[in-house]
Amino acid sequence: MAEKKIKKEKIDNVGIHSFSKKADIFFSIISGLIALSCILPFIFVIIISVTDEKSILQYGYSFFPSKFGVDGFQFLAQFKDKILQALFISVCNCSRNSDQRLHYNHLCLRHLTYNL
Repeated sequence: MAEKKIKKEKIDNVGIHSFSKKADIFFSIISGLIALSCILPFIFVIIISVTDEKSILQYGYSFFPSKFGVDGFQFLAQFKDKILQALFISVCNCSRNSDQRLHYNHLCLRHLTYNL
């Protein structure tokens, strides 16, 4: 029985299948809109945080505030000790495993209520 050899063909060109130019533009626009919808809320929060309170009351929220202010940050500065304490507890709590968290949360809550 004679074996038949299969002849291998040499491939010179590999074609890449892609969408049409119109479809590429459409998907690029959709991707850009989704990206903007994810980023704009964060930008808006930052703009609101540096907008003057009276300006917000008079004109409402806007991407282009008429007057800037840092009153909100001055208000938060009054509570910096409590904010740092809460941050410390959160970081410590995340570093512990789940068995230790219940006991640790109880101790932290006792400490916080004692300091109030």
